[in-house]
Amino acid sequence: MNQNEDLFEACWDLKEFQSLIEQGLSFGSKYFFLVKVTGLFFLVRDTDSEGIDSNPKQLPNKVFRIDAEGLNEDLVDIDSRYEKTNMFYKGDVCEWYRLSEELLAETKEKLSRGYEKIKISSYPLELDKKYQDPSNPEALMAHKISIWGGGSCPIDCFNAQIKFQYIKQSEVLDLEEYYGGKPLFVDKEEAEIINFYLKFNHQTAQKEDFFNIRVIFESKGRYVEAIQVTLYLEECVEAPHHYRYYRKLAELQLHAEDHISSLRSNLKALSYREKDVPLISNIGNRLRDLGRLDEAKEYYHKALKINPSDSILLYNLEKLDRIINEFPTKLDSLYQALMFHFYIRRHGGIMHKKYMYSKATESIIITIAFMIKPHDQLDNIDKLTKFNGIKSVYETTSKIISCKEFVKDMLQHSIQENKLKEMWNIGLEADLDYKNIDSFLADVDWDQICFLVNRSWSDAFDSQRMEYIRSKNLV
Repeated sequence: MNQNEDLFEACWDLKEFQSLIEQGLSFGSKYFFLVKVTGLFFLVRDTDSEGIDSNPKQLPNKVFRIDAEGLNEDLVDIDSRYEKTNMFYKGDVCEWYRLSEELLAETKEKLSRGYEKIKISSYPLELDKKYQDPSNPEALMAHKISIWGGGSCPIDCFNAQIKFQYIKQSEVLDLEEYYGGKPLFVDKEEAEIINFYLKFNHQTAQKEDFFNIRVIFESKGRYVEAIQVTLYLEECVEAPHHYRYYRKLAELQLHAEDHISSLRSNLKALSYREKDVPLISNIGNRLRDLGRLDEAKEYYHKALKINPSDSILLYNLEKLDRIINEFPTKLDSLYQALMFHFYIRRHGGIMHKKYMYSKATESIIITIAFMIKPHDQLDNIDKLTKFNGIKSVYETTSKIISCKEFVKDMLQHSIQENKLKEMWNIGLEADLDYKNIDSFLADVDWDQICFLVNRSWSDAFDSQRMEYIRSKNLV
């Protein structure tokens, strides 16, 4: 896109946009289209119920469209329409977007808050060369069927970057990129993903399809799906490639924040290449993040014997020493990291492996977070005393045996304060989650609590990781 050219903008009535979504969902369609021909409009039709087919084999029975303001073909002359829409692109445009109940719910919510319009904005589009007609480079070589007659353009042949926004007078709010865990905009790679799942469901996907789609999943940060595809390929991997396979799997599992699985995959890779220093160091890193500090040190020293001058290895060993002997970089680092790791696992999604917390487990994590969160009323306490208090909570809750005793003591204190029901939802009333302390304790995942504490403590000593965590604004 030429960033020096004027930004193209167009608006639609938000109530009409809601009707478009409702009509599309009622048709059983999965997509709506942004179409520019002689005008500019959104359109849904009943031929788009599965997959991405740029040449449907049947004509639609049901079609619904809404025209952009000032571009209605029945009300505005063609020259006026072309004058404006040619600022967007001089030829035809057809971009695919995903329908969803989540988008509908959000649109209704924005209407209830007084938003009035949906706006698109984009710099002028440039057609990908492979779709260009050499004799007419601004035209689109597409099927000889109009979109409302069943045809459509190829998927995202412009590498488009079109922004969608809700408008309320001078107030502007961007639409989300994902709804229901799936992207709103269907670009080339998303189309390949959709078609891959169709092949997979119809059992027609080949080994090459799995390898190719894994690359796309990884490039889009969809690590959970990349891992699933990689695991599916495990039996297909030939002997010379086992090391590379498990290294890649471990890397994807790390991106998905599944450290236990990443450790297992790294250990499998090590069985094929026992003196790989970066691999041995990675195993040490995973053990460190799991709180198995003595084992981590053993692996670091094992790698040092092979290459005593490896700079990354020396940094990791230095970080381990700080984790054992020093304090985090900032008072709120452990709190920020703990809430981040709790949140991403609780919600899961395409990037991170989801974990289903029991209510007992969740209540303990929230309590620990409250205890390590810096509080304004403690401003008169010196910084060293605060750090010591935070480290004491870490040391107590990072190991299962001491964590259990710590929680039991808190429960006993709650009994004395008559707050067992209020703080832990324990009691004989029908609406409470646990009838007694024993049933509460039996429902706790101690491994998960200790993992979160140890993982967060490790991050609290890494300034780059903490910068990333803070940028997510999850607290």
